[in-house]
Amino acid sequence: MEARSAIWLGGILICVWVLCGGQEVHARTLPNVSKDAQFRRPFFSFLGLEGKYHKQLKDKQRQWFLRTFRQKVELKRFRYLDIHIPSRDIGIFIKKMVKVIVARSQGIAKMRAEWDSQFQGYTITTELLNSLHNRSFLYWLELEHFYPSRRQRIEVKEVEVEEEVEENGKKVTKKVKKKVKKIIYTFVLKLGVRLVVQKLHVLDCRPAHRKQSKQFARACRAKPDHAYAGAVIPYKQLVWLHEATRDSEDLGSEQALQQEMFQSLTRQAARQLGFRMRELDAFRLHAPLASASDHHVYLPIGRVEGLRLNQGFDIYVKHVSGKLLHKGYVKVRKIGDNRMTMTGHRRHRVSTKEPFYTKAQTITSSGSWRLKKGMLAFERPMWGTSFGLSWSMFALAFGNRAVLPDAGVLLSAEDNAYWMPGLRLYLSHDVSHAFGTSEWYVDTAAEFSLFANKGGGVGIFAGFWHAGLLKKFHYRQFVGLIGGRLGIGGVAGMKDTFGGFAAFTLGGELVTGGEFFVAPWFSLKLRVGLRLHTTIGDDVSASGIWTSLGMMFTF
Repeated sequence: MEARSAIWLGGILICVWVLCGGQEVHARTLPNVSKDAQFRRPFFSFLGLEGKYHKQLKDKQRQWFLRTFRQKVELKRFRYLDIHIPSRDIGIFIKKMVKVIVARSQGIAKMRAEWDSQFQGYTITTELLNSLHNRSFLYWLELEHFYPSRRQRIEVKEVEVEEEVEENGKKVTKKVKKKVKKIIYTFVLKLGVRLVVQKLHVLDCRPAHRKQSKQFARACRAKPDHAYAGAVIPYKQLVWLHEATRDSEDLGSEQALQQEMFQSLTRQAARQLGFRMRELDAFRLHAPLASASDHHVYLPIGRVEGLRLNQGFDIYVKHVSGKLLHKGYVKVRKIGDNRMTMTGHRRHRVSTKEPFYTKAQTITSSGSWRLKKGMLAFERPMWGTSFGLSWSMFALAFGNRAVLPDAGVLLSAEDNAYWMPGLRLYLSHDVSHAFGTSEWYVDTAAEFSLFANKGGGVGIFAGFWHAGLLKKFHYRQFVGLIGGRLGIGGVAGMKDTFGGFAAFTLGGELVTGGEFFVAPWFSLKLRVGLRLHTTIGDDVSASGIWTSLGMMFTF
């Protein structure tokens, strides 16, 4: 009892600490916000697959490996340049990439050029071109580990075999237990991938630029001042290393099992490294608020940058010291169509029927109720998966033949109905973007309880598992929800002298309740539901009202 009280006290203290510290205004320094507060899509190019183990891959494996990685790593927020060269020499690659960037930048600069009233036309400034040139990156993949291996272990099992034995001069067949040694092979594949990102610095070859670095001076050698050259600067390296195992008892040959492990590890690596790319400061979406109301803000980014519904943004205001002070958190509710096209010297929207600005709902704000125009929004990358833990109470009714519990609250002595304590585990994933509307979640819940019976026997176990959909409604930090699930359950128990009983239940439940949003990664929740189950087996009913109180962690 003391241990249980200590656990609950610790949980309460954690909740109080989160509630007190969740809304604290914190400061941080983020680069590249002084010159251009709005995110501009950088040029991005793929150099190829390198590493000492990439030659061990077969042609089909290499093609599948590169296709899987590029689908996850090359996000819509980049402008991709397909540089086709016969050699993967980085010097030749950079020369070709600089030519493509200079040509592409002229067209993009026309789209962003400002109107000059003196010359009555759009003026492309050197500063604008330099800002486009120097937002360029290239990357390549290195296969650092690729170890297919095989281990073996010996398992000893007892099996029954039939043997002929002589008894009283007659041959009799009897079942005899014998120990049999069996060799089981375990196939292991260790895969390690390094993603190397480098920044390409592009400038013209004027004397002032030649003096910036030896690498740039070398690139500008024997070139006129108006020519362009590029210098590579290391930016970031992301490493992923993992291994997978399969037993020989699994279906399939050794080659098929290794191929399955290779594809599984490749998908994991691509998904993980693609997510970590969004966390890099140079690739995080950011933009100033175009306008704001009491409950919504509007962002000048949208379909071009590949926004998703329910995507979260931290709101900052820039202090005079240069640091960013946290002022709130918003979630995307409607994605704007900010695609533009050029006809002659005029810019036109691709779709005039859709709103240009992205609409986001204000979840938290500090210092004032309303966020203000000009504040900076920075993307907070998250997987959209939540895990929850809660204490619950649910109804159980026992028939005359069933053993009665020695726990819970008696609701009806005539029906042997009890209000039983339990533990609930939740796992949900955001599917709003797939559904096309915000705040839709695939939700699963597992509930179980173990308690003694009045006869002092082994005890009674009740467990339920449900899966379904939830729809949430936000008003600032207060969240309402409604949903439904389908699932199965079971109740099992044992008497001292009259044997045991077991019941299998099948049905669903309706869910409603509320949550309190503390931080993007943490919330408190209270849920109430009605369970409707039909019983197959002994005289036990699991239908009734249930409730749960707990916490939710989001990743």
